[in-house]
Amino acid sequence: MKVNFLLISEGSSEEPLVLHLESLCLRAGAMEVSGRWVDFGKYPNPPGKKIGAQLKWVMAHFRDYNLVFIHRDADARDDADIRDVITRGVEESELPVACVALVPIQELEAWLLLDESMIRAVAGNPRGRAPLELPGTKQAEERANPKEILQAALSKAEKPGRRRKSFQSMRRTLLERLDLDGEINQLRAWQRLLVDLRQALEAL
Repeated sequence: MKVNFLLISEGSSEEPLVLHLESLCLRAGAMEVSGRWVDFGKYPNPPGKKIGAQLKWVMAHFRDYNLVFIHRDADARDDADIRDVITRGVEESELPVACVALVPIQELEAWLLLDESMIRAVAGNPRGRAPLELPGTKQAEERANPKEILQAALSKAEKPGRRRKSFQSMRRTLLERLDLDGEINQLRAWQRLLVDLRQALEAL
């Protein structure tokens, strides 16, 4: 089947997820796939942050899509509350196509804490030896404030005296280089995403 999806995310920094989601769709059985990130900011009168309003706006402005990904961070160890919010928004909007919730436990930055060598490389100091104090894979979804942990790790990984890169730039690079075959497959949120995506594609 051919999948044309839209990604609605919390912010612009999640745009690199589109390429990863395209890859996941192909792995889940799609024959062709094309994804687009919805950039509300470039349109007049954007809908705000409520999911129902965003979906209604998308339905009025976009055509030729058969799947929608909605990204929201859980901001907690459990994703039940934010998944309920997404479900209510989908029901309110009466979205006529399949929807897959993309909900990292805690924050999306938890996904970026799993590859120490990549963090050092992105920080520009691949041979550095300074301890980064990263959580193990099993703790990545348990530790609060993974964004702060990632910021601290990137700062420690950089070579002393060198001009520092911006956190947003390094975060984007880490997300672009996310290893779909790596430790992320041990995370509950990622496993849930794969199951939900496969079920959504089977229903298309």
